[in-house]
Amino acid sequence: MDNTFCYTFNFQFSGMTANQAGRFHVLKMGLCDDLFGQANHAINPSPRAISYMRDEWLKNEHGGLKNLSMAEAIRKYAANNPDVTILEDISEGSFTAVLVTAFMKRVHIKFREAGEVIFVDATGCVDQLNTSVIPFLCAGPAGAAPLAVLFTSSQDEATLKKGFEMVKSAVAEKAFYGKGTPETFMTDNCDAMRKALAATWPGARQFLCIFHFLQQVWRWLLDSRHEIKKEDRQELMTIVKSLVYSATKNDLFTSWGKFKANPLSEKYPN
Repeated sequence: MDNTFCYTFNFQFSGMTANQAGRFHVLKMGLCDDLFGQANHAINPSPRAISYMRDEWLKNEHGGLKNLSMAEAIRKYAANNPDVTILEDISEGSFTAVLVTAFMKRVHIKFREAGEVIFVDATGCVDQLNTSVIPFLCAGPAGAAPLAVLFTSSQDEATLKKGFEMVKSAVAEKAFYGKGTPETFMTDNCDAMRKALAATWPGARQFLCIFHFLQQVWRWLLDSRHEIKKEDRQELMTIVKSLVYSATKNDLFTSWGKFKANPLSEKYPN
């Protein structure tokens, strides 16, 4: 079997690195005791040759690891998918790209939830370029439904604002169930993202999701500057959870009353 095919299969379907694919190939071909076979690069390619095959495969399948190759991959995808809206802004040292598929456009139009609560959360460092992937999601009958995807080389406020403006342009006037702006954005505690969203869609409210809210509270409790004793942190966190997970206003006020009656509320007035 052709070595290139073998390694491509390992890269693509097994998720192996170049070194892992090389070791796997040696074991699979039974070359451990065959010194002649191990020395024959036609049978057992060198690590450098394997790395080259992997780079070529990445370039062909995923646009490679350089900005220029990524730009070419984006344009190639746009050419092969004419119903997809792709906007890009690629300059030396940075890039921003927005992807809106036909399905995403239908979600904007058909889903009432697309005009209500939109979840925006970045996943950073997804490749060697440290690309950030920022999906826009809303609730749907089958779970989270995508509305747009933003790719950026940076998560600073200026880059995010430019990316969000591109999202706004890509989804056009039918965005967010025809409202043009959603009622609410749910985000993590990234100041740059929250400011960029506010600048792009000033009419939308912003809230932290429960996970990130509780994460920030726990970090606050762990911060030595706030002088919260170790033995009290867990109880305080439990109190905060009871407030956050209140099902009704009455439950919230009841939990708050219990906290005010708790000696810890006097012990830690901060």
